[in-house]
Amino acid sequence: MARAQDEVTADMVALPAMQRRLCSAQLRQGAGCATDSAPEWRLLSCAFLLAALLPAGVRAHSTDVAEARSAILGRDINALAEVLKRSPKVAKSRDTTGVPLLSHAAMVGSQRIVRMLLDLGADPNIYHLEKVTTASHMAAGLSKGDVLAVLLSRGGDPDFADIRGRTPAHMAVQRGSLDALKVLVKHGAKLDKKDLRGRTAMHYGADMGRHEMCLALIASGASPNIRDGRGQTPLRLAAVGGKRKTAQLLMQKGAQVDVFSLVALADADSLLKLLRKEPKVVNLRDHDKSTPLHWAADRQLSEITKILLDNGASIDARNSVPYSALHLALRKRSPEIVRLLLSKGASVDAFAAVGLGRLDRLQDELATRPGFVKSKDGDAMTPLHWAACCGQLKVARLLLARGADVGARTDEGLAALHLAAQKGHRELIKLLLEKGADVDAVSKDGGTPLFWAGAAGNVVTMKLLISNGANVNAQDTRGYTRLHLAAWFNELDSVKFLLQNAANPNLRDHKKRTPLHLAAQYRRRAVAKVLLAHNADRDAVDAHGWTPADHARMSGDAAMAKLLAPRKPHRMDKQEE
Repeated sequence: MARAQDEVTADMVALPAMQRRLCSAQLRQGAGCATDSAPEWRLLSCAFLLAALLPAGVRAHSTDVAEARSAILGRDINALAEVLKRSPKVAKSRDTTGVPLLSHAAMVGSQRIVRMLLDLGADPNIYHLEKVTTASHMAAGLSKGDVLAVLLSRGGDPDFADIRGRTPAHMAVQRGSLDALKVLVKHGAKLDKKDLRGRTAMHYGADMGRHEMCLALIASGASPNIRDGRGQTPLRLAAVGGKRKTAQLLMQKGAQVDVFSLVALADADSLLKLLRKEPKVVNLRDHDKSTPLHWAADRQLSEITKILLDNGASIDARNSVPYSALHLALRKRSPEIVRLLLSKGASVDAFAAVGLGRLDRLQDELATRPGFVKSKDGDAMTPLHWAACCGQLKVARLLLARGADVGARTDEGLAALHLAAQKGHRELIKLLLEKGADVDAVSKDGGTPLFWAGAAGNVVTMKLLISNGANVNAQDTRGYTRLHLAAWFNELDSVKFLLQNAANPNLRDHKKRTPLHLAAQYRRRAVAKVLLAHNADRDAVDAHGWTPADHARMSGDAAMAKLLAPRKPHRMDKQEE
């Protein structure tokens, strides 16, 4: 059945629209439906129906596509030449996942294979059906500058935008490939082209702290002052991300300095100079109506907070939620900033009173407004959420005694238990569980409290949750387990703890990747070794047919690729002849 399905799906994109609709209609009427999340490919699940609709020649062609793909991934020139001689039109094809063979050739970095396909009529701008990425995106994103040069010289569009609006320049900068960027500049790429978020390649470089890429972009004529869809400049992204060296470079190269960037950089001297020169900027608003004071409180910058207050910052200004600086300081558990704001006369509303643990104020509020116990703020946080977030155990007990809903959710689908887990408030976690909180409560993105405890790096809290029945192998909406995320973000202690507590190292995410694939992709060698020691499958293949070793090669980590070498034969391990 699986082989039959493979044979009939490869050329589905070539079917007339009417025939595709017929297939889809028959499937809906009971012939079967795939579980694949991509609607366009759901109809591919019924191999028998498609086999009846597709002529034998198409099925034979699909087999040739599969053989050609295998030869390309294995860099097997002779095998590929045989397939292309037998069926030249294969060069123009996509595989069963919608990926053009030309993109696979770009991925393995073979100029020779790329030329073979182009010589037989492959469109240099053929794109991945789902992601709308071209071979040029692949080459730029994998630092294959020589392959990129071939593609562009044969008609590849240096400004082709994928489904997220990203051009090859965005991909080159994201990868940190100066060679690819130089090739794109040589072929006239528009470096200030924006993606769907309004971000240019410069934004990407600044956000990732790739100062050398930003320098090359500026030298090639890119602007450091373009704003994205949220009004953020590359400088602000660098500042917010703590990429100080990149921020300094951008300022040296003419980036316009703004008050929010200086606050994020905690640059007190420069901030004072700006406030003396332009005093009104102290109360400017960003895209969500936050002021510089909101930024300082949210980032727990007490010195900057004081400077802003001393220079006329509006202490009770509300953002779009609407929160004041005091609300943010309470949620971030910043006692020094809370004290400073209160000493300067910050207003305390009922939610702030909960965060401060003011039982008398809360009792008065409940006496005059009993419904407050179930009320919600602009983020849909109830008083119980506030108590859980701020670690106010006594307040939480009072609220629960007055009828607070232990399972109430925020706009993000978070229960109070998620927030208590994130902050590591263990006594609150115990209280909430005693009162019936769901230990595996799922947020809108599928995250459980265990995910939130893990994201905070709190192994002790994870242990408490697991001891109370938390599912260590729970998966979010993208198929990630907490182990996937720990491997991705190089959280070695969490990886060890999770594996010691029955985490499955071989569960798959939405792209059929295991935690080992992610460790390989992001060069987490120590994590990979621990996963292997706990029986992670080094031979596992993802949705593209790639093993962890393949991902290691694509990330440029030869040592990791050697560590992860598959035990079973894999075509990609063969050398190009």
